[in-house]
Amino acid sequence: MKRYYSLISTPDDPTLVFCIYHVPKGKFSPVLADARIGSPFHVSGPYGYFTFSPSERAPIFIATGAGVAPFVSFARSGITDFTLLHQAVSADELYYRSYFQKATPRYFSCLSQATNTEASLPNLFCGKISECIRKNLRPGSYDFYLCGEREMIQDVTLLVDEIYPESRLYTEVFF
Repeated sequence: MKRYYSLISTPDDPTLVFCIYHVPKGKFSPVLADARIGSPFHVSGPYGYFTFSPSERAPIFIATGAGVAPFVSFARSGITDFTLLHQAVSADELYYRSYFQKATPRYFSCLSQATNTEASLPNLFCGKISECIRKNLRPGSYDFYLCGEREMIQDVTLLVDEIYPESRLYTEVFF
């Protein structure tokens, strides 16, 4: 059974660490969730090309759900002075929120369908991530790294073309 998962380990880590979204009735994530420490699994790859390219422009990381995984690896690798916008449907899907709240003062969590309780959480934007960008990111030239849902990548790409035309885009469709 072949499945794709994202590493959050750095290239120098002695252990592979993955970000895995547990789908209770999924084909493989329940197997992983129930596995005992030391259980053998065959791992191949990596297959992606979504890597960080240093430049003079400020990096803007934008993710939906588990698409935040590469940005954990980037930050753990020593990349600093970045802005992260992370969108999810519910607060419990804002993976690594507490980590990023400590890693950067420019962490924006966005809930597309916030409940009244979630809407009262500190530093939370209620709405689509493209709206959060419009409200919180001043015009300029940036390196945008987008990882996640195809719809978000399309929306943000159009927004970058419109408002940040001198910027660069790096994308990885997560699902």
